[in-house]
Amino acid sequence: MANIYYSYSSNRRGILRAVLSPEQVRIMLKEHSVRSAGHQFPTAALTSKDDFAVLQVFELEASEELAAGFYLFDEDITQIEEEIQH
Repeated sequence: MANIYYSYSSNRRGILRAVLSPEQVRIMLKEHSVRSAGHQFPTAALTSKDDFAVLQVFELEASEELAAGFYLFDEDITQIEEEIQH
């Protein structure tokens, strides 16, 4: 499983929004680009956006394409939310 968090300027520790299966992660990554933020939850210093979505991949879910750690979605939270609700 992997988690998606939303990080707001008022809460940089992130709010858990969804828990995704490996198949759901593959679908999300086909639709949205991500960039690695390392093994620590990213802070506002890593992005110019006030609010952003983060994907956390756990060690057991890591693959050749996606290592364990945190990934920033390049799209806005609203676009990620649309995909989650779809």
